[in-house]
Amino acid sequence: MRKTAAAVLWAVLAFPAWAQAPALPREADADVDGDAKPERIVLEGTRDFVLRAGGAEARSSVTGRVLGLELLDLDEPSTGKEVLVHAESPERSPEVQLFRWKGGALERVPLPPGKPQASGSGIVLFDVPMGFWSRRDKYTYDADKPGFSEVPQGLYFIHGERNVFLPRETPLVSEPGGVLLLPLPAHTNPQLIAFAPDPGARRESASSGWYLVEVDRLVGWVRGDALTLNKPENRVDMWLDRDTSLYDVYSDTDLDGDGLGDSVSLERPEGTSPGALLIGNHRVKLPAHPDTKLQGVDLDFTDKYREVFLQGKEESRLVRFEGGAPRVVALPECDEYFFRGDNALMCVGREYQEHKGGTVQRNRYFVFDTKQETFRERPQSLYTHYVPELDVKKTFPLLRSREPKAPVVARLAADSTIEVLVKSASDGHGRNWFLVRSQTGLLGWAEVDTVFKNVSPRRDDFEP
Repeated sequence: MRKTAAAVLWAVLAFPAWAQAPALPREADADVDGDAKPERIVLEGTRDFVLRAGGAEARSSVTGRVLGLELLDLDEPSTGKEVLVHAESPERSPEVQLFRWKGGALERVPLPPGKPQASGSGIVLFDVPMGFWSRRDKYTYDADKPGFSEVPQGLYFIHGERNVFLPRETPLVSEPGGVLLLPLPAHTNPQLIAFAPDPGARRESASSGWYLVEVDRLVGWVRGDALTLNKPENRVDMWLDRDTSLYDVYSDTDLDGDGLGDSVSLERPEGTSPGALLIGNHRVKLPAHPDTKLQGVDLDFTDKYREVFLQGKEESRLVRFEGGAPRVVALPECDEYFFRGDNALMCVGREYQEHKGGTVQRNRYFVFDTKQETFRERPQSLYTHYVPELDVKKTFPLLRSREPKAPVVARLAADSTIEVLVKSASDGHGRNWFLVRSQTGLLGWAEVDTVFKNVSPRRDDFEP
């Protein structure tokens, strides 16, 4: 029976390296020699073993102990199966050997590094340990050699939570080697998304290359050697000003830097008066709509001032003291605002693109220009955009890079599922890209329009 991609993925997710996988058989009946008739297959031995099938036998040995056998279908035009012998080393790491029928004998086929998983259509995936995660390499099998040819990948998916942290302040950049988004403070716990090896470098090292990470709604890259293992209690919340409660009256907040708490309140519109913000003895004229609320925030921890944040359905503003007088600063349109304390502002929402009845919300990052008294957006290459599962209705390719003619990493099969992980900013040709994870755990890029044309979205698939 041919092993499907879905079955392979289930095995990978249900039985990670540390789990107890089901016992493997030592006997089976299957067509090994390609004559469309089953042969009896028997595996004997513990360290030195004998594999017998169709009157032929192969002898070999492992460093630990033999666990059992598995049947693979690597050469799909042939009815003959390959036999994979599973073993466990003294260090309890997996050890495998592959055998096939050749000229009346069982021949051992050299394997690439890692634990193999057949994926159909002559494709074999190998999971290679990378310290705290496993890299999934893709190979095609050529029965005439016999041998394996690797399919190069630009990115490797990192499955599940990985408890790592940054021991020191580390730059988060827009692209590998690109411009700075912001410095991440020491002890930050980034969420790992993918790994990009350095061109020409040894990809076997988890400390080389770049990691695509998400930190409090920001997506960017950090160097591999900046990460180390961490304990959960060391997590740092980067966006420190987390109180999102809004009030009609706010007090005990030093806004003018005199060391004393100032009372802040809203004067609602009445008659011809548009309303005002009252700060101590200061009266700032501005529209105070019935829904407007206020909050004390700290835009910059290094100065002695705090600011007043006003949020309403129609417009939001920041009021800060400069030269002893309050000044009104316009804010970008957002659904939520997070002030970091170093003149940084995370703006969540209010930038949507409609796609088949769904919405795409984009989080943006701003830095306050103290000279110009305005917030300037820090350009990002990638944005958070996670969609947990979509059904593929028509096959389409995942590409190695964000170029229409880039090499193909994988062709998504109809009726398989995918995850959308992040979305790119528009390139110079007006194209947007999704970073997509296939059902078999491979990563690649696809244009946004290509994805929407070839998947079956659910009602809330494209909510952020």
